[in-house]
Amino acid sequence: MGLEAARLFAASSSSNRERMRAEVSPGFRKKLLSVSGFMAEEALNDRDHRWIEGAVLMHVIDDFGGDYRENFRYLVLVSYAATQTGASLSSVVDGVSRIMGPGAKRLLREFCQRDGSLSGLGSFGVKVDLADGRFRFVPV
Repeated sequence: MGLEAARLFAASSSSNRERMRAEVSPGFRKKLLSVSGFMAEEALNDRDHRWIEGAVLMHVIDDFGGDYRENFRYLVLVSYAATQTGASLSSVVDGVSRIMGPGAKRLLREFCQRDGSLSGLGSFGVKVDLADGRFRFVPV
């Protein structure tokens, strides 16, 4: 479901993407960020880079419409999953930059350029746990 939503958003016209971003409510914004975290888990479990792109697109849809620090909290998960699966988060961000709003473009690039020591899971009180053969992000 999440990958299909990301694909449909990316395939939409510029005006439709702009309209979708404008209609994201504060409550839905939090759901988009949560979905990006679940997508990062799926990337760990499936070893499929499509989940990384889908997770980034959730932030593109949100366009960092709330407090950017909340986006960064979830991007830490996406970044970790990208590293673990051999994907380059920076390359994924560059690949979808043509469909980003200005807020997402600036802040996603800023996140990718920050010192890696600022984006460790432990810094955000998160660790990876293996339960029933599946990786999950859990509180420390």
